[in-house]
Amino acid sequence: MVPQIRDRGGTAQAAGLPAARGGIRRVLPRLGDRLRLRGGSARHALSGRQERLAEPGIDRVEDLADEVTAALLPFADVPLTLFGHSMGASVGYEVALRLESRYGILPQALFVSSRKAPHKLTPQATYLDGDEALLEEVRGLGGTDGELLDDPDLREVVLPALRADFKAVGTYGPRTAVPVGCPVVAHVGDGDPHITAEDMAAWGEVAPAGFELRVLPGNHFYLVEQRDAVVRALAAHLG
Repeated sequence: MVPQIRDRGGTAQAAGLPAARGGIRRVLPRLGDRLRLRGGSARHALSGRQERLAEPGIDRVEDLADEVTAALLPFADVPLTLFGHSMGASVGYEVALRLESRYGILPQALFVSSRKAPHKLTPQATYLDGDEALLEEVRGLGGTDGELLDDPDLREVVLPALRADFKAVGTYGPRTAVPVGCPVVAHVGDGDPHITAEDMAAWGEVAPAGFELRVLPGNHFYLVEQRDAVVRALAAHLG
């Protein structure tokens, strides 16, 4: 997905960070409507996504964070809440660190979903196993996007972005638990095949400003069924 940002016309903003494997784009593009935000939303398409699909995908979390941070700066004059699902949680963490350390901008909150904390990550070599392994992983996570990948034409369109995403996930290994200055709110589905509530609880170790953990029914793509619950949690921080 692209970062979704509330327009300057309001008093708060929500930014959704790019997730690997495709599921998040079905949830956050409608956040503005769900939250009844005044004004519009700004969109920044990342390389290899949406209208920039023909461009090479970004295959490092750090590079994704650099691009997203730059895209958010024009909107940082009002409170900003970051939301990242799966790979997007790592991107959101890196964006929060960059905004604070480089620009003195403290997000209102960092929402992380279905992704281990930065110091608890384990290497993932799926990106080295070939395209069929990537597609099988997408299907195994329970996203309906996996069904669409049975279409040969669509598969050829999305595979370059999937390869980049999985490489970004696989090469972003465990690192020092650098704390963020804002509260962190973690969400996870109780049926996620790879991420547990205990995994998500470790985010509290980089959240001295406050930490909450919510476990919701569903798998890795619990967001699809639990959209309203997640939006309510975001709305509570947006005010």
